[in-house]
Amino acid sequence: MKKKKSISYAKWGYIFILPFFITFLIFSLIPLVDTVRYSFYEYYRSGIKEIGPNFIGIANYLSLLKSDMLKYSANTLILWVIGFVPQIVIALVLACWFTDARLKIHGQQFFKVVIYLPNLIMASAFALLFFTMFSTNGPINSILMSLGWVKNPIDFLGSVIGTRSLVGFMNFLMWFGNTTIMLMAAVMGISMDIFEASELDGCNSIKRFFYITLPLIRPILAYTLITSIIGGLQMFDVPQILTNGQAGFETLVEAGYDPRNAYFECIHEMKLIVDLIYQSGFAGMRYSISNTAEYGDYVTGPKIITEDTKKAMKKILSDIQDGTFAKDFLLDMSEAGGQVHFKAMRKIAAEHPSEVVGEEIRKLYSWNGEDKLINN
Repeated sequence: MKKKKSISYAKWGYIFILPFFITFLIFSLIPLVDTVRYSFYEYYRSGIKEIGPNFIGIANYLSLLKSDMLKYSANTLILWVIGFVPQIVIALVLACWFTDARLKIHGQQFFKVVIYLPNLIMASAFALLFFTMFSTNGPINSILMSLGWVKNPIDFLGSVIGTRSLVGFMNFLMWFGNTTIMLMAAVMGISMDIFEASELDGCNSIKRFFYITLPLIRPILAYTLITSIIGGLQMFDVPQILTNGQAGFETLVEAGYDPRNAYFECIHEMKLIVDLIYQSGFAGMRYSISNTAEYGDYVTGPKIITEDTKKAMKKILSDIQDGTFAKDFLLDMSEAGGQVHFKAMRKIAAEHPSEVVGEEIRKLYSWNGEDKLINN
């Protein structure tokens, strides 16, 4: 009797997982390999001029090792710890609370959705929200002043402690929900027989947590730690959006960032923006920059140029029109005035740390030897 030919369905498994491998190849593996390849090249933009790509070997890595990487890595570590420690502690408490059958908590699904929602918001949007809430004229200061707790607005973003605290708090809010859900799944994966046996042996809740729950969910805790460290190392958009410009330069430096990096992020790109506006107007400039930067222009611009700012601009225009500015200027420039106030302001501005760092960076430019100052 002839045997029937058996049908193998193994090939269908490869077909079903093929879309994943194609997606992973296009959106993860190829960009990763390209990133490593470009690390051996010189490739950047100076104004509207594009430099490279020019092969330079391991020069980028040598430059990185010679920089103050450890100094601003320490600041990144501090920001990560501020966000991660309360995140993991509260996530563990909530996970054990929600999975404890003895408590019989109602509406668990609702609470799970609520605590996970912040994870769906983009970090840049979160940063813009916090920038608005904690600015000197934001709702937090308005509430504190209306309650009489403070007399003057608190500059939350004007200090290292304030900026670090806000960044850490934002990271906590964005990720503790995701961590809670993962830890809940890990705790629910523990057999109930183990917990029942521990109760029969007289084990209390604290001992059960430290001697049963924690050891059995250790793999998930390790995964959470690793992914959190990766996210902490990639954290840049939140501090960048919260602090920018010369004030941003001061805040970033005070927070431990290398002054050269702060200079490039906050000041060096001004030339690119001005060149783009000169070449193609504001619309062309917005088209040329990233979507994130363009979005930030639309959203944060009105928050910086407020009605109070417009009133101050009108007052300046009024001083020019009625001769107040000219009177003060001529008095300071006169022989009697001796330009005392003018020279003092010039000296203070010239000694700003951004000027010192900028002078050091500009020495590396090819046109450094040229006299670019115009004597007026």
